Amino acid sequence: MAIEEIKARLLALTDTRPGRHLWSGLVKKAFIDCAVTMKLKVATAGTAAQVEGAREPDWGEWLYDLVWYTSKIDEATGVERTTSVPLVMECEWDASLASIALDFDKLLVANADLRVLVCGEYQGFPREAVFSYCQRAVEGYARTRPGDTFLVCVIPEVGEVECKEIQA
Repeated sequence: MAIEEIKARLLALTDTRPGRHLWSGLVKKAFIDCAVTMKLKVATAGTAAQVEGAREPDWGEWLYDLVWYTSKIDEATGVERTTSVPLVMECEWDASLASIALDFDKLLVANADLRVLVCGEYQGFPREAVFSYCQRAVEGYARTRPGDTFLVCVIPEVGEVECKEIQA
């Protein structure tokens, strides 16, 4: 899977503008660019309007903040049908553990090869509490299957991005 490429793209993100209003677009653009290199389709909302150079996704937001998928045309009906979902991603910029937990819990129910949470870190942010919560959530979810893979990435206002991989 593309875990190392995702980490590298997130580590390379820079935005010197104050605030977080453009970070979702920058993060989505990194994921879109990664998907394009792997010839995957993307469903997400709002990136082309937010980030210069962002490619328009294949279609708008679908279930999660961003989804990589493959599809084919059903021969009997001529309708496009999803054939796989290699990745789903949620972004959460609210600094509360409760908001981050809510988005991570959505990832627990996803049927994707890789489930990613990207969140912001602010002064006094409980980074280790987020990683710990996500680990416990994976371990405690009744439908977790061996091999389920999660990636939790924290983007601080200052300093380096940190990503932790969680395996079921």
